[in-house]
Amino acid sequence: DYSWQWVWDELDALSTRTQDPYLISEEQKRELREEILPYWKGKSLHDYCDSHAPPETKRLTYRTNLAGMESKRMRGMGHCTPGYGNKVFPGGFKGIEETAKGTLSGLSYENPTDHEKIHFLEAVIMCCQGMKILGERHAAEARRLAEIEENQERKKELLEIAEICDWVPYNPPRTFHEAAQTCFL
Repeated sequence: DYSWQWVWDELDALSTRTQDPYLISEEQKRELREEILPYWKGKSLHDYCDSHAPPETKRLTYRTNLAGMESKRMRGMGHCTPGYGNKVFPGGFKGIEETAKGTLSGLSYENPTDHEKIHFLEAVIMCCQGMKILGERHAAEARRLAEIEENQERKKELLEIAEICDWVPYNPPRTFHEAAQTCFL
């Protein structure tokens, strides 16, 4: 449902390509070509984005990949899901940071077996702080855009985005919108 085009383009090479080869029979290829892929033409997330994105957005996305839309609409985000349900959502990155700090407090450089654990936990803490800063930056940018926005409805949306980004992803999401924003950041 993300994209059918890449399968169509690579169908004959799927089983022989060097990266991520798929074993696929000639009958399965025929079924994909004649039944499955034609069904999805015009119905995928990729097709939806193409037909709904403003021309300027598409131009920037295709030419620069600045917006990062290409990888999401072609492949989705599941390949890099970091355990939102059992790690990020319950306590936010703040909770992960607190857990890491607690574990780190029980380790010592005097114990040689702790060295790798210490470095890992310090990196976890830095990543959590980075997520806090990222949320703050998104909030600041949403506020900046709201200040210059003339459309009152869009201005209200931008201020809501700012409030959400002030809270997540560092803190645990309280609403579906906050959870979705957490995943996006």
